[in-house]
Amino acid sequence: MNVEEKILKEFDNKYNLYMQLETKISTLIKYLLDKNNIAVHNVDHRTKKIESLSKKIERNKTRVIYGEKDVIEYKTLTDITDITGFRIITYLESTIDQVSELIKEEFNIDVENSVDKKMLLAENQFGYRSVHYIVTINKAKINLPEYADF
Repeated sequence: MNVEEKILKEFDNKYNLYMQLETKISTLIKYLLDKNNIAVHNVDHRTKKIESLSKKIERNKTRVIYGEKDVIEYKTLTDITDITGFRIITYLESTIDQVSELIKEEFNIDVENSVDKKMLLAENQFGYRSVHYIVTINKAKINLPEYADF
């Protein structure tokens, strides 16, 4: 069995766990936003389907072959950082900073793999202004029974 097949098999075995994580974290995010009186337009979430994950692995293999900068070769499922994702859409740009601070307080941020797209634009430029965080559950939560499986 090659590396891609191993990753896909592990993902298939853990798919229900990822779906549980998606639900639990979505509920947590909505609760935290509400508790902190942060009004947002929407909190969306998704866990990749196996077909999507397979395509991502294929695209990444091509990038590795062509030597693109800052590409991590996927050797295990944990090398893939966006299996489950969340999108918090705000009404106002100023709310992005509030949401960012909340995420920083509640999760461990993988700074190296996270990006603040707002920083790529000048103040007078129009464009995509978002913050993309790669996060893990922090130690305080991971020790709670409801998060132990993750």
